[in-house]
Amino acid sequence: MVKSSKGSRSRTRGTLTKEVRERGMPPVTRYLQTFEVGDRVIVRLEASDPHGQPHPRYQGRVVTVLGTTI
Repeated sequence: MVKSSKGSRSRTRGTLTKEVRERGMPPVTRYLQTFEVGDRVIVRLEASDPHGQPHPRYQGRVVTVLGTTI
């Protein structure tokens, strides 16, 4: 038997699959959102842009913004 992959995107077929009308890159305004320190936001993975993604275990979690970077 072959060992299963243990990469950061393993077992994420449903999480990282988009619906038919959502395919492709999202609008630029989604990347240009500004959040203030203390805001509560929901972590969503963007399947079409894998750079800088959090681990898939954080998909759907509600988190508090502690700080921002430029």
